[in-house]
Amino acid sequence: MAIIRIFEQGHEDFSSMGQGVIQPHSCSVREEQGGAYELDIEMAMDEAAQYDLLVNGRVLQVPVPAITTPLIRTLNVTVTEYWKTIRSGKLYSQKSDVLGNGNRVLQTVKAYQKVTVLNKSDATWWRVTTKQGKTGYFKSEKLSFFEQYNTAPGDEIQERQIRDQLFRIYRTEKDTEALRVRAWARHIYYDLMGVALKGCKLAPLGVTAALYAINAAAHPSGHGFDFLTNSVKVLKKGDYTHRNIVDAHLNPDDGVLAVGNLRMIRDNYDVFFLDKSTVRRNTITYGQNLKGVTIDVNDDGIVNRILPVGKKADGSILYKNLVNPYVSSPRNTASTKIQCKVIEYDVEVGEEYTVSQAEQKLVALAQADFENGIDLPSISVTVDFLQLGDTQEYAQFKELDRLY
Repeated sequence: MAIIRIFEQGHEDFSSMGQGVIQPHSCSVREEQGGAYELDIEMAMDEAAQYDLLVNGRVLQVPVPAITTPLIRTLNVTVTEYWKTIRSGKLYSQKSDVLGNGNRVLQTVKAYQKVTVLNKSDATWWRVTTKQGKTGYFKSEKLSFFEQYNTAPGDEIQERQIRDQLFRIYRTEKDTEALRVRAWARHIYYDLMGVALKGCKLAPLGVTAALYAINAAAHPSGHGFDFLTNSVKVLKKGDYTHRNIVDAHLNPDDGVLAVGNLRMIRDNYDVFFLDKSTVRRNTITYGQNLKGVTIDVNDDGIVNRILPVGKKADGSILYKNLVNPYVSSPRNTASTKIQCKVIEYDVEVGEEYTVSQAEQKLVALAQADFENGIDLPSISVTVDFLQLGDTQEYAQFKELDRLY
């Protein structure tokens, strides 16, 4: 059974048990690419009283579906080196064992565990990655050389699988009639909504430089997040002054992700901004690897007739015309059940539009909404399939070829 741990607000050691382990009635995680990353958790109000642990501000450590992060690269080493721990120690996010100001314990590494050394530029704190996929700083005095092989700085040496992720609770609801407690939490990345940017006007910069400049303008500093990219694109100039870091990253109009046409992977305190890769498509078919399909077709929210409105010069309502103010979907037929909605568009008679031009603009905007599918049902498909790597016979090849 999956283990979900809960930590007190301000707790910085995520290698510990924190407040303890909880056993929810249900827990669902939803992630949008470059958008929301949230979970919804529900617990029974029973005699064990675990539900009292669900408090706003606390952090949940939750197993999530596996995604592969980018390859971790070597730095400041001429060979790839494997070292073993001679005694147990903690893996920190910064070169210090003093917690706070962005420094956190990522993992307790047991004695005689093999780690890969990524950076030895500091005599005391070496940057390493563990077999569990955690990357941080470990005291060099606790390491003993094991083996090495030739490589060059920058070589790709390891992928890591995202597993446990941290989510901060922002809303709770207790239902004493149903004896249920429900909580909503956002991925820890959204802590950055509370990090403001003081002065942040950027000239055209590469993605790496832009991320660095945004981080340099952060207040308060010391949030402890790392922003990494494999992109060499140059972004156009932007102004993120008085906004927060999340908005600077994800704003659909001028955020780094949108301007650079990038995709994002959030792995706790590591945030990757990646060039969109080519996807190799495989077929899932009955009689081969398909186990079952669930198709959900939802007509709720369909709009197949729009009453578009704007504003006249005096501020009153502008219709496309008074005789026939509606715009209907081109997909409507005689048997279509009409579902109409009034939509206010940003169209105003004045310097930009005459009355005639504004009326035509309203029609064009309504037609664009139909082209974008406002009159179509939402369809979700859940595919249950079997991969060779999930079978006992091919378990050793599991990570060579994965289908998501």
